[in-house]
Amino acid sequence: MALTIKQISEIVAYKNYEFSIYFSPKDFSESMNALKLLALGKVKRYKFEYSITDHLPSTKGFYVFTIEELGFPQIDFRYLLYIGKVEKTNTFKNRFYKYRNTIDDSSAAENVMLLTNLWPDNTYVYVFELSNDHEIVDVEKILIHKLKPNFNEEYFSSKTVTSTSLYKIANP
Repeated sequence: MALTIKQISEIVAYKNYEFSIYFSPKDFSESMNALKLLALGKVKRYKFEYSITDHLPSTKGFYVFTIEELGFPQIDFRYLLYIGKVEKTNTFKNRFYKYRNTIDDSSAAENVMLLTNLWPDNTYVYVFELSNDHEIVDVEKILIHKLKPNFNEEYFSSKTVTSTSLYKIANP
């Protein structure tokens, strides 16, 4: 069971949960150009819940947390929350034990506690399988910097992003 809104507000009383939407057509286009260059394996969607680790693959790549299925009639509404990566010898399955274990845990890092508890019925994860570690690191930097998800604690600098080989190829 996730922490209740009341429990969360007692922990982080100074926070409000009104998120602005950052959307730059140019940054979005540059992100999509970078994604087109990748040799992506499977892309799968999972409901974020305690049993998520039972279903995740033992592969690596990057992942995206979203809010979905909010009940708007005839509107397929999705909101980007967080982008992360799994590289080297780690796997999605192993990485997500940390997230799973923060459900109902008020001592977790604040951004992770909020990410995993605020919308227990509406949080989904998209897993993008990718085998090349350099591409995994590059695409995560580009997507975080260009799309600015609210729960990513830091954004990478423009210089860091534009120096990645993936960005240079996608944006000559």
